[in-house]
Amino acid sequence: MSLIDLQILLSYARKPLNLPGECIQDYTVLVPLYNSPRYFKNKTFTDSIKERTILCISTSNGEMEKFAGEMEQDGYRVIRIKESPESPWQVLRLALNPQLILLQEALPLVSTRYLVFLDGDTVPQQDLGRACAAIDGAGYDLASVNVMPSSSDSSMAKLQRIEYYLAMRTRNFRPWLTSGACIVGSTETMRLVMDNHTTFFYGGDIEIGRQGKTVGRVCHLDFTVSTEVPSSFAGWFKQRIGWWAGSFRLGIVNFDKNLSSPLWLFYGSVIIWGLLGLRWFDSIRHWYILGLLFVLYWPLNLVVGWRYRSRWLLLYPLYAFFQSIVLPPFGFVRYVRHAWRTKNAGRLRHMPHRYRTVAGS
Repeated sequence: MSLIDLQILLSYARKPLNLPGECIQDYTVLVPLYNSPRYFKNKTFTDSIKERTILCISTSNGEMEKFAGEMEQDGYRVIRIKESPESPWQVLRLALNPQLILLQEALPLVSTRYLVFLDGDTVPQQDLGRACAAIDGAGYDLASVNVMPSSSDSSMAKLQRIEYYLAMRTRNFRPWLTSGACIVGSTETMRLVMDNHTTFFYGGDIEIGRQGKTVGRVCHLDFTVSTEVPSSFAGWFKQRIGWWAGSFRLGIVNFDKNLSSPLWLFYGSVIIWGLLGLRWFDSIRHWYILGLLFVLYWPLNLVVGWRYRSRWLLLYPLYAFFQSIVLPPFGFVRYVRHAWRTKNAGRLRHMPHRYRTVAGS
């Protein structure tokens, strides 16, 4: 199964779509904000395109309600969102899936031809108008972009930079696996996604899959956005076990919701969780297999990530091994503790608007 990862070499054969010199200014930027105003970290950027920006704010507490009013006074268009208190998982759904809320609440207010989803801690490194012009000129309807950490000061940030770079290379041949940090597309296509498509959210990514109708053409842009990542091991560990808790909820607790996507069901339920015990068994009983895997992945990572010429590429297989072997049990414990405390297993009861959203972060 490790040989499947060799498909990343396809990234050399398929290139991202280049940006043109011209711009299209007929676009709207939607920014999700929740929990605390301090997560609005790209305000300096959005101030420059304030007239094209809508802030989608969860007024879950008095601080956020006050913040929404301040942003309105500052000249921003604001949509207030209040999650239902019926289940703690609904609050979690908002925190993990702000894009869903944007589609439900903000999309009807968008009158521009193009639409950009942008997280509050993400900053584009090029003109968004050029991204819109690129997909318009090439006849595409939706685009993924390159997401990179905004800092590489710490060891954890350096490893995550390698991780993000390798993940972005796969977008060359899997453009539909877009990043939740930033998505660019036509407004009409976003409406089609809402009406006719299954949308999976996991690990910060969004996979848009068809349900019998065509969403349009999807591409990967040579367009970069920077986003914040945990700089310390403690912060990274806390973030990732939260992701693994969501992965267990998605892959095991709600496995039946993935029956329409057998490949994801096989990977997320069988490989990741069903075979976790066997991976631990092999790692202990047949420890020498790890050496064979490292021999495979070291040259593969060096070939794909050669532009960095970084010693951190040599450590990355250990980083990935730690994530796939050590972190899942911690994620499982996190899930059990939360489910016990809230008396809620996190079962998804319905799929609104004929499409579904599954938290896996």
